[in-house]
Amino acid sequence: MFFNMLTVFEADMLKMRTREGMAIARSRGMLMGRQPKLHRPPASRTGADAPHRRVHHR
Repeated sequence: MFFNMLTVFEADMLKMRTREGMAIARSRGMLMGRQPKLHRPPASRTGADAPHRRVHHR
């Protein structure tokens, strides 16, 4: 029973740390989730007129 309670406590701590890390990453502008498989920027919007895009950091 003691080990069961310890496991539940550790699982809660793991969830808390994961959510804190995700919030920090989100505040730094990193995207979460799966990256797109293909990405080709349009040829006409490659200079200074290109829209600002956030980048995946992994």
